Amino acid sequence: MGGKRKGFDEIIFSFFCAINNLDDSFRRKIVEKFNIDGKVLESVANLMELEMSGLEETALIVYLENSNEGVKNG
Repeated sequence: MGGKRKGFDEIIFSFFCAINNLDDSFRRKIVEKFNIDGKVLESVANLMELEMSGLEETALIVYLENSNEGVKNG
């Protein structure tokens, strides 16, 4: 599909991120196809996605929470 070449560790994180972005019907198909626990898959995918972007998300939240200082309402 093009794009930049990814290392194995980056592919793993992206894979679980992609699972989080799938519609429920596709996620159910993965659970059925590989005979895995859907709750475990969801937990692992959420954890891996957080590992991939947790620091950046935290930085954005802190920045946005503190950016209202000195701003007048209205």
